[in-house]
Amino acid sequence: MSDPKPSTINLDQAPLLENPLIRSQEQFDDDEEELDLRHLFRIIRRRGWLMAIVGLTVSGLVGFKFFKQPPVYKESFQLLVQPPAADITNPLAGAAQLVSGLGVSNRDVSYFETQIQVMQSNKLLSPVLAEVKKQKQFFKNSEKLDKLTLDRFLKNLQIKQSKDTQIIEVSYKDLSPQLVKFVLEKLASAYLDYTIADQNAQSEQKLFFIERQIPIIQKQLSGLQKQLEQFRLKNNLIDPQNQGEVIAKSLIEVNKAQQETNAQLRDSIALYNNLRQQLGIGEQQAIILNALTESPRYMGLLNKLREVDTKLAAASTRFTDENTAIQQLKAERENLIPLIKQEAAIALNGLSVNPQQVIDGFVSPNTIRQNLTQQLLATTNQVRQLQARQQSLAVSAQGIRQQVQNLAHSAGRYADLSGQIEIAKQSLAALLTAKQTLEVETAKSFTPWRLVSDIHLPEKPESQLIRNILLSLMAGLTAGGAAGLLAESLDRTFHTPEELTEETGLNVLGTIPYQPSLFGLKKRPRAIEISQKAIPQWTAFLEAYSFLYTNLFFIRERSPWRSLLVSSSVPNEGKSTTAFYVAQAAANMGQRVLLVDGDRYFPQQEKWALLAKLGNTQKNEASELMLLNDADESNFTQNSSAAPIKLAYNLDVLISDQKALNPAELVTSRSLHQMIDYWKLQYDVIIIDAPPLLGLSDTKLLASQADGVLLVVRLDQTSRDLVKESILELKMSNIKVFGVVANAVKHANRRDYYYYNYYRQAKESANLNSPSPAENLIQKN
Repeated sequence: MSDPKPSTINLDQAPLLENPLIRSQEQFDDDEEELDLRHLFRIIRRRGWLMAIVGLTVSGLVGFKFFKQPPVYKESFQLLVQPPAADITNPLAGAAQLVSGLGVSNRDVSYFETQIQVMQSNKLLSPVLAEVKKQKQFFKNSEKLDKLTLDRFLKNLQIKQSKDTQIIEVSYKDLSPQLVKFVLEKLASAYLDYTIADQNAQSEQKLFFIERQIPIIQKQLSGLQKQLEQFRLKNNLIDPQNQGEVIAKSLIEVNKAQQETNAQLRDSIALYNNLRQQLGIGEQQAIILNALTESPRYMGLLNKLREVDTKLAAASTRFTDENTAIQQLKAERENLIPLIKQEAAIALNGLSVNPQQVIDGFVSPNTIRQNLTQQLLATTNQVRQLQARQQSLAVSAQGIRQQVQNLAHSAGRYADLSGQIEIAKQSLAALLTAKQTLEVETAKSFTPWRLVSDIHLPEKPESQLIRNILLSLMAGLTAGGAAGLLAESLDRTFHTPEELTEETGLNVLGTIPYQPSLFGLKKRPRAIEISQKAIPQWTAFLEAYSFLYTNLFFIRERSPWRSLLVSSSVPNEGKSTTAFYVAQAAANMGQRVLLVDGDRYFPQQEKWALLAKLGNTQKNEASELMLLNDADESNFTQNSSAAPIKLAYNLDVLISDQKALNPAELVTSRSLHQMIDYWKLQYDVIIIDAPPLLGLSDTKLLASQADGVLLVVRLDQTSRDLVKESILELKMSNIKVFGVVANAVKHANRRDYYYYNYYRQAKESANLNSPSPAENLIQKN
């Protein structure tokens, strides 16, 4: 094989066209609402015929049914409904009225909505319906009378509020105009009676509440007053405030008396200590001395004893102790001592005092000493009196303080009871005032509903033409849409490349336009005829494959690959055609390409020979494909050796041996792997046309020898489940999938085809006066 020629592709350049299906996911998610609308438009475009047929059929049937319906009569009357005035006894209602101003408040809106619901209630309508059923002259037979239920009655009745007014409009429709008038008259009477009864019931309910509360409050007030009276009697309490002032004054006086007593006590104690120091005796001695001094007999004996002692002292100076005079004086003295003791005992009134101590310790009292002794005794008594008074005042102060504490507790309970009594009095006064006010306001503010329009017998039936047309159209649109969505949900095929990307998660590397002329491509004369008639379509068709290989080429730059396996999920998806035209596009770009026919069940060499004759779309002789003549084609289709056969410029085809492609050989032998390694040295690109993936093991075994797989999916034909199953099998086998090809795209509204159409127009303009490739082919042959 000749040396490879250098590639004419600039690797630094990006592809001329950007495939919108391999954009980033962020760009697809920019506007979800737009995508949903586009998806809906695609459904309408695919299922439009079905939706139109179903919609027209349903619209016709519904319209025919409406047309056959008998005429319906309708009449109405109007009620002036004024919302009740705000309840002045409720401060919240008054505040809400000030906030709402002169406009229609939320309370009024709620009032009208509530009244409309009440007007449609069973309580008001059941009596009216009973009166209607009694009028049998309005019903032709008992069957229609039985069908007139409350639900049907409500269906014919309509109640609504006129916009921005206080008027409620009540309308009724039926087949009988007399029945319509009768029903409206009964309804008007029922509604007018209702408003009067409702107002009376509300007034009675409000008065009933107030009148029920008044005895309760009065009973509470009486009980509280009784508790207060018992509390006063129990605690001897009239007015805590006045009584507290009296106790406070008493406490102040006691404190003042304590201070005075303490001062006097200090002075008396000081005087007592001073007198005691002067006399040199204690209190007990002063009492004894004072008692003896006040006894004349004791004092006489004591004086006599002193005289004897004086005489004895004088005689002792002259005589000795044995002298009779001294002996007599001593004897006299001895006689006086018992008498003194006896008188001392009598004077001391039984006090245990040694008379000898009295005689030895005291001298004859004088006036000064006697006065001091009496003053000492008086001071002692005064001290004791002041101490007793001090204790008495302390007890009094403690009692007063206890009274203060008791009064504080009693005053709290007294204030609590008084407060409750005051609240009860205020509540009772408020209830009495509210009762009087409510009675007056009820009489002043009551405004009954008024009938502001007359009730007439309907003369003309209600025109329902527009309504029937709209309902028919709505029914048709609904049925058509439902039929289209149902058909779309039951259809498990792919319809657009976008769906293919969303469902599989793989990039769509190319979108191949639908080419119906390929279905008749079986013989060479047919191929020449197709080439003559379908030049514009073939231009876009071939350019799509060039675009596909461009994407594969740039994948190759990011992730190098040399061998590519082309397959599909099931037969008849265009995998062999895709393999050929991808190989041809690579060859046109200067790549040395080997196309391997790996489908041992349905060899494609004859089809490829015919496709090669249709591929010459260029007018430059230097770039024309080297097509086979008749003899070469015969040799090509009959050759079954393993040697490549030249099919076109830079494009060779290998018709593999059936035995070499047997699954057992593929598993046990490494000959195919060795051949592919050998071919990689001779060719830039190796493209293998493999059998379908599902149901055959050949494809996965062949794919394991290739660098990647290109999966062809035919739109509007291949099941989504089969495609997902094929991709799952490839992933489970750890086989790399470059992407998918959307084949047979029938809707040329994608921006890919703007370039194709532009290119086709340019080529048509240049080929107006040039012979077609088919003519060149005929001339050469």
